[in-house]
Parts: sequence; C-alpha cells; structure tokens
Amino acid sequence: MRKQVPAAADGDTAGTLSPKFSLWQCWALVLACAAAGRVHAQAGTWGAVTSMRPVSALVVGSDGVLFGATPGGVLSYDPGSRTYARFTRVDGLAGNRVLSVSLDSSGDLWFGTDGTGLSRLRTSASRFDPPVRAFDGLRINALIPVRDRLFIGTDVGISVFLPASGRVKETYRQLGGFPRDTEVRALALHDGRLWAATTEGVARAELDATNLQDPDSWVSTGMTGDTSSLLVRGDTLYCGGARAVWRHDDTRGRWLADGRIGRVDGLGTFGRGPSLVAAVEGGLLVRQEGGSWEPRVVRGEVRSVSRGAEELWLGTDTGLAVVGGPAPPPIRDTPANHFFDIELGSSGELWVASMPSDKEGTPVGVYRFDGEGWEVNGRSQGLPSNFAVAVARDQEDQIWVGTWEKGIAVLGEDGVWRTLNQLNSPLRGITQPSNPGFVVISDIQRDAAGLMWIANVQAGLVVMDRYPPRRSHLYGLLELGLPPSTDLSKLAIGPDGLKWVATPKEGFVLFDDGGTPFEPGDDVAVVINRSGQPRLRSNNVTAIAVAPSGVLWVGTDNGLHRLRVDYDRSRRELSFPTWREYRLEHGLNSIFITALTFDDQGNVWVGSRAGLTQLRTTGRLVTTFTTENSGLIDDRVESLMYDSSAGTLWIGTFGGLGRLQVGLGRDAADEAPGATAYPNPFVIGGESGQGGPGGLTIAGLPLDATVHLFSLEGRLIRILEAEPGATAIVWDGTDQDGDIVGSGIVMYAARTRDGRTVRGKVAVIRAR
Repeated sequence: MRKQVPAAADGDTAGTLSPKFSLWQCWALVLACAAAGRVHAQAGTWGAVTSMRPVSALVVGSDGVLFGATPGGVLSYDPGSRTYARFTRVDGLAGNRVLSVSLDSSGDLWFGTDGTGLSRLRTSASRFDPPVRAFDGLRINALIPVRDRLFIGTDVGISVFLPASGRVKETYRQLGGFPRDTEVRALALHDGRLWAATTEGVARAELDATNLQDPDSWVSTGMTGDTSSLLVRGDTLYCGGARAVWRHDDTRGRWLADGRIGRVDGLGTFGRGPSLVAAVEGGLLVRQEGGSWEPRVVRGEVRSVSRGAEELWLGTDTGLAVVGGPAPPPIRDTPANHFFDIELGSSGELWVASMPSDKEGTPVGVYRFDGEGWEVNGRSQGLPSNFAVAVARDQEDQIWVGTWEKGIAVLGEDGVWRTLNQLNSPLRGITQPSNPGFVVISDIQRDAAGLMWIANVQAGLVVMDRYPPRRSHLYGLLELGLPPSTDLSKLAIGPDGLKWVATPKEGFVLFDDGGTPFEPGDDVAVVINRSGQPRLRSNNVTAIAVAPSGVLWVGTDNGLHRLRVDYDRSRRELSFPTWREYRLEHGLNSIFITALTFDDQGNVWVGSRAGLTQLRTTGRLVTTFTTENSGLIDDRVESLMYDSSAGTLWIGTFGGLGRLQVGLGRDAADEAPGATAYPNPFVIGGESGQGGPGGLTIAGLPLDATVHLFSLEGRLIRILEAEPGATAIVWDGTDQDGDIVGSGIVMYAARTRDGRTVRGKVAVIRAR
C-alpha cells in the first residue's frame, strides 16, 4: 500500500526545466498537487467490493485494532473510532479467501489463505509484503510465530517458515501415528512443546527436538476426535474437540473432558479471570466457576472468538459482535461473494442477482449496493422468491427481477415488490415436468422503445410495454423455431431492433418481430446451431451481445465467436459474411464464456471461467486479465456491466464484485485529474543511478493511454505508450534523445482512446 501523492491538473504557467530548481519549490508544488487531486477517482485502477462475512478467525493487534479473516479478505475494526477498514488482493493481500491470522512480536500481522499463499502486513509501514507463494494450493489454517520462525498449519501438515530469508525451512507431514498429510486445524505452544489440533486428534512434539520430520518425535492421540482449536489459559492447555472441551493434565500426560457440550468450533478467553468460552454450533457458552457451561445471547452465529482480551470479540456469520463492550456497527455485506447479473439503478446504485440458475450460488434474492454497503431484498422484503437470476431497469426507472420459480418482481416507487406470473401476465410455467405455477425467467432486456423482453424458460419470448402491462404477448417456442420444453438462457437486442435468443442446447435464434411486437404473424425466426452452421463449436450458448456497430458476439462453453450479420427480411435469409473464432491459442484463458459487454472506448469485454479478456471492436484481442497479472478480484467471471456515466466496468465473480476504471466517464470534467505520479518529487541521478530504482510511475491511467511529457513552457520531452491492457507507465527520466532531463516541473497528459485527456504534474530533481 504505497502512499501516492495525487497530481493536480496543470495550469498555463510557463517555465523551463532547470538544474537549479530548489527542493523547497518542488515540495511546495507536490503539496499543492496533493490537495487538489484527492477527491477524484483514478482512471485505469482496479477495485473490489467483497463480502467479509462470516469472520472465521480473529486477532487483536498491538494497538487494539481487530483483524478478522473472511472469505472476502481481511476485515479490520478500530473500537476507538468505531470504523472499519478492508483489505483484499487489490491492496496486496495474497488472496481473498483468508483462513487464519496471527500477530508476531514486532506487531506485524500474518494472514493465511485458502490456496493462494501467505501474506504479511507490516503495520509500521501500512503495507503488505509481496505474497509468499511457497504455500500456493494449500489451506493455511493456523499460524503461530515462535522467535525467528513461523509455524504454519496446513492441510498437509506443519511447515516452518523463516521470515528473514523468506524460505520454508522444513515441513512435518506425519505427526506421530496419524496418517501422512493429516490436516492441521490449529497450533499452540505449551510447556515447551508444539501442539497441533488435527482432523484426527491432537499431536505434540518437543519444540527443541532435533528432527521433527521424524514421526517418532511426535506423540499423537485420537481421543479428542476432529479437533478445531487449542488455547492456553493460565498454565493449562485446552482443546475444542468433536464432542467436548478437553484440558490437558500435564502431570499425567492425558486429556480430560472439561465439558461434553457438543462439537466445539472455537475457544477463547476474556475478562480479568479470565473466563473460558467456547463456540458450539453457532452459539456461545461460558464456563462457570463450578464447571458448568452457560449460554450467552449474542447477535449472529458465532464462528470465531478472540483470545485474552478484556472484552470478548466474536466473529459471526454477519460480521463482528462483542461481549462486555459497545456493539460495533453492522458491516452491511452480502451473505456470499457470488455476483451475477448486474444492473445500474437510476441513482447510480447497483442491483445484483445472487443466482445464475437453480444449481449454483446461495439463493438470497437480489442485492442493492449504494456505494457504502449492501441491502438484501429477498422473500422477507417482499420478493416472491430468493432465486433471483436476472435484473433490469425499465424506462420509468423501476427495477425488474426475474426469478427461477416465481416469475418477475417489479419494485415500484413506493418500495413495494409486485409480482408478474402466470396468473396476471403471458408468462408460463415449465412443462418438463409440467408445473404451471413454476415460472422460470432467465433474462430480461429493454429495447430502444422501452419495451421489456423476457426469456421465459420452456415457454418462449415475452414482451411487455410497462408495469403493470397494458400490452403484452408471448412468442411461443414453436414461433421461435425451437422444440417444445427448450430452455432459454440469454437475450440480446441489436441497434436494428433484432432480438437474439441464446439457448443451452439448441444454439441461438434470430427473432424479428417486424416492428409490431404485439401483433404476431409477421415475425421471422431463424435458428443457428451446429447442424446448419458447423463453425459454431457448441450449441450451449452461454453469452450473447450485439455491439453498437451491429457485430454479433456469441459466447459458448467451447469458445467465443465474432460474427458480421447479413439479414434480408424480405427473403427471410440470414448469413454471416465473416466469422471469427477465439480460443485458448488466440489469448483466452478459458473457452467457457460467461459474459459480454461493451464500453465507450471501443473495447469488447469478455468474461470467462478463468479471466477477463479485452478486445477491440475490430476483433483484435488486446489482453486477458487474471488474478496473476492484474487486480482482477477472482478469475471466475460471471457477469459484466459498463457504467458509461462513470467510465467503470463492474465485474461479477465467484470471489466478489470487481471494478475497473476504464475511462473518464460522461460526467467527468474533460481535464479532471485522475492519475497519480510517484515518487513525487522524482529524484534522478542519485546513488541508485539514472531514473532512480524504478523510475517515475504514472498510475491510474485510462486503459491503453498514450502519455505526453512536457516542460512548463510547453516543450515536448517524451512520448510514452502503455502496454496493452496496462494502467501505468514508467518513465526513466530521459527525453526523446536519451538525455537526462534537468530539475523542474514536468507536466504529463494521458490521452484516452476517445480523445479526452487526464493531466497532472510532478516535481523532478536532478541530483547531479
């Protein structure tokens, strides 16, 4: 998390680059630039909005700030200011699915992830170290610092990591009599021994033993069963087992049941005593002095507890809770990190469906994001079903939600959801099996005239003029040229008004209503599938979209296609003069296409099961973004939506909602500052040599920008071009002739593909 000083928009002041430009003058300009630029969003930057619930592990930092491990990253809470901070892989975290957290003696925090490595947050510098990739593919369930090393419990044993050298010293894969590669769930130090809670029981070894890789160095017992947690209270070691809380009798070397209270998910302590607490089946039990365990009422299902704090901090399924202190504010997150169909509301809010079908995801309705937090609209809020799969906005700014079982819900201005189904509209229920009341909607699109077109699974294509509809019509499957009981998936409407209907088994359909959507009889339907068009690699069409130029893009589970369309209505003839295919060898990371959209910079955006691909409307593939080469929040992309008013691409994934600032947006001032340049001032020719250790980085640029560097008097110094898909450019401090520039102020102008400009300034100091 490098501190970056934003640069302000330049004025018309003239000047020249001079070796005598004073350091004081440089810093004065830097501070002025920072003050002017802080309020502006950065173009070309990645962002993420993730759900940080439940909180599965907790630690209290050296300054009293809490850090929680969650499926969406790290959630931090400051009880003093009652404010939250969030960290994801966009901030430098190794991965978003965080399983464990620990505090070392220097005050730094360590985070273990589910398969993406180990992270260290240096609290003194407020930044993450580069992720430790030696643990990629492993579940890091437990972390415990011991002197100059870090013991790491994973799903294949215990590893010893040396932070000073950044290497793994050794790994213990068989702990006593337990099977090799037994999963380790928790670690503790007690009585000079290292203790490991595993899925088989508890194992221990002398910490200073010469060879812990030898299974005989370990003593193991299965008495406790599948063990979740270990805790040292006073001079006694406790563990949470499959049926009870156990304490270890060090004198006799055996475990004794301390409370047969059921499966224990976590142990903790709090208060001056301190009291022993256990999380059991989502509840909280506190051990009394007489040895009994009494329940405490808390908000949410308990997933983790803190250790040794005055207050008892709890990680729950909805965020954080506390016993013995002021309750923290709710975090207003979604219950899961799966984000599907996305729509923009009239006030700039986002509406996101929680389900792609009835087979994946958590059915909780539709999410609404106001820029600060989420609201969930499900059955308890009036939605007829929690299986929300499609979202659209009509020309009266009402939100339409298609469900997988109860038709359509429409949100009126009064905040009330109203239902369209087989009883009050042409919508029909499924036929295989026959269930008239089971009305499945897979997509909703609005055409240029404001009509709402609806993919009604196993029924056909429905059109309505408004809510409540005055005119409506169902074009049945036969009228679409499809066999009975065909499932429909996605819809696309071209600038010419033609409708394109995707199916999971029958290819896709061109549907022409003849300009009379409520008067059937003059419509035309043409089916395109492998039997008549072998260039289509699969009949499972998973995404379909029409560019403003009229080019048709078709995504399948076996590749992407770019088609030029030639359609003659009078002859009822459809052909494709050009047909271009994209597969792995062309730059895709996956041939399973999930989403398509377009921006106003001339880009086509393609979501897949393994990344996000950027193409030009001409068909040239620019780059494929993944979690390895970009700030993409998760590789499995499920939905895309471009907000032209803000120049933002929203990316729904299986790991959160990603955001890429593609351009300036319609509402941005033509020359508003949006990029940042660092280091500022930029010192050239110091001990690190020409251009400093990494040069001057100009970040937050519009995608694929060209940057012109000028002196204050307007003299061109250098032209820099970004790499394809890049949002930053590095300058080494030389001009077009390769000579090092002198001290002074350098202005930069980043030009977008649509001709707009992002400007800023940076102070340059030539040391010699």
